[in-house]
Amino acid sequence: MDQQDPLFALSMISKKFLNQPKQQVNNRIVVVGASDTGISTIESLINIKNLNFTNLTLLAPGGLITMNTENQYDVPFLRR
Repeated sequence: MDQQDPLFALSMISKKFLNQPKQQVNNRIVVVGASDTGISTIESLINIKNLNFTNLTLLAPGGLITMNTENQYDVPFLRR
């Protein structure tokens, strides 16, 4: 892959999952620390297929460390 090629992602979903209702979880969940454990906890909660968490918070005192955010997919709120 050439260094100039843009990044891409391919996602697929079946009709079965489109019609399945998601249960909303309105509890406030606060994860303290942006270590590998904190980020993987948030990631595992987000990836639960049948639940929709409406109030997830990650507290990171020093901010999130990002690498090479100077591209077309730049996310401004992740910058330090």
